[in-house]
Amino acid sequence: MIKKCLGFSIRVKDVKTVTERFGKLLGVKPVGEGSSEATGAMGSAFLLGDFRIYIIQPPTPDSPLAKVLDKLGEGIHVVQLIVDDIEKVMEEWKKEGVEFVLDKPGKYATGERFNFTRPSTTNRVMFELTEEGPMFF
Repeated sequence: MIKKCLGFSIRVKDVKTVTERFGKLLGVKPVGEGSSEATGAMGSAFLLGDFRIYIIQPPTPDSPLAKVLDKLGEGIHVVQLIVDDIEKVMEEWKKEGVEFVLDKPGKYATGERFNFTRPSTTNRVMFELTEEGPMFF
């Protein structure tokens, strides 16, 4: 079962510039900055209530995130959903034709399990299914 929408990530070319701009637009300071242990992506995070907005920049020009940025440009990259049983949700979604990046859930360094949908099977939206855990930055 899906418990809530945690937030979304926005892929950008220059995380510093976008973080400064979004801080002004949202009227809040980022609650975290750094790089993700899982992907190496550089980024920042804003917290609006319990909703998170991540600003992410590819770690290298040849990374998977850089390839998506080159192909699709800047914009929403992934919508993060908190689930209580990731295997059950994956099983249900597979019955509806959804494909996942990993055959089985992966595990972040922080301990929570995750998987990503293939956007081609979810109307060009990538969803991240994850167990609730700490912020990435």
